[in-house]
Amino acid sequence: MVIVQPDRFSPLPREHGVYGQVGCPLAAVLLTFGVHTIPLALIGVVLALFLAHEPLQVVTGGRGARVRPRHGRPARAWIAGLLATAAVLLGLAASAGRDWMPWAAPPVLLLIPVAAAIITHREKSWWGESAVAA
Repeated sequence: MVIVQPDRFSPLPREHGVYGQVGCPLAAVLLTFGVHTIPLALIGVVLALFLAHEPLQVVTGGRGARVRPRHGRPARAWIAGLLATAAVLLGLAASAGRDWMPWAAPPVLLLIPVAAAIITHREKSWWGESAVAA
């Protein structure tokens, strides 16, 4: 029997459709490029940044004023851990080869409007949805 503890913070998104939206492209990457160091490391970076979204929502107040005092501290710890994981995996991918780096520039540039949409709580605006969908 699983007991759900509502006061415990989890970085997992509550919207279940997002798992398919993230998982299918990542599976396509593995099917296209194979299971090698660089694709696996970059998939790890994507997953770490994906999981950082929910803690970032808590820290910036996107989940409501009552959630931040209760879960702000664990959310900040999750953000720090996930960003450190992303940095280590990015370093691993860079050390394995640099041919992929020019291809990474467009998605990295798209992180700027996505981060702006998250921080300003405008993810559901037309430009926020467009940046996240791209």
